[in-house]
Amino acid sequence: MEQEMQTKIIKNVSKDYDELKMLYSDKQNERDILGTQLIRRNDELALLYEKIKILQSTLSKGEIQYQERLEDIRLLKFKIGDLTCELKIVQNENTQIDELKKESFSLHQ
Repeated sequence: MEQEMQTKIIKNVSKDYDELKMLYSDKQNERDILGTQLIRRNDELALLYEKIKILQSTLSKGEIQYQERLEDIRLLKFKIGDLTCELKIVQNENTQIDELKKESFSLHQ
């Protein structure tokens, strides 16, 4: 009877051991899968950071070019103002020329 009890205890312990061994193996597999996923996520993260750096660089260059275009526009507005003044002067001189021509014509008659 005692031998049967010990055999039964041994079977139970053996069964528990096998279950723990399977559970341990499952957990190792799960750990390996999670490790692989972590490595992939780290690679994805590195790529995203690289894309962010490229986009920030592009944005910075775009901002510089935008400021340059604003400066170009400012200078062109000044030039338009200067040319407008020059045009008014020339138009005024043109009317004076017409008057001088009329005066000259009247003097010759």
